[in-house]
Amino acid sequence: MNKKNIIGLTISIILIVLAAIFYKGLSKSNNRPGDNELGYYFDLNTRELFVRDGTMRPPIDAPSGADEDGNPAGVRAYVYGKATGDADDIEIAFLEYEVPGGAMISDPEVIKWVSATSVNGTRLRQSCVRRCIGQGYTERVYPRSQ
Repeated sequence: MNKKNIIGLTISIILIVLAAIFYKGLSKSNNRPGDNELGYYFDLNTRELFVRDGTMRPPIDAPSGADEDGNPAGVRAYVYGKATGDADDIEIAFLEYEVPGGAMISDPEVIKWVSATSVNGTRLRQSCVRRCIGQGYTERVYPRSQ
């Protein structure tokens, strides 16, 4: 290889690396969770969504207060939206709260908790996400900062 080819190859590699870094930066939507960003939660008492710091580990305090047993009534909501990006057109796929050693999940329409890592939990999560996708809610969404 002559000197011109080496320089051309080096410049090409640098441009490819810069393009990859630029693309990765663009794909990091402000609609993805990260440290200290917002997350959707579900109030089990009112069956409504609310927004809190996305790093909180449910169950958490809900706007309506504790449940009938005195436990926090806020659980994480996995929310899906349409490709149009309409922040008001969203659907809850499934709910989750943490327990020692794992997590429990439920369909938001019929609250019945199962272990997230069990066969039933895997089936439930897949079924709930498929239901959302079948209705056109194809990507997980997160609350936007005001």
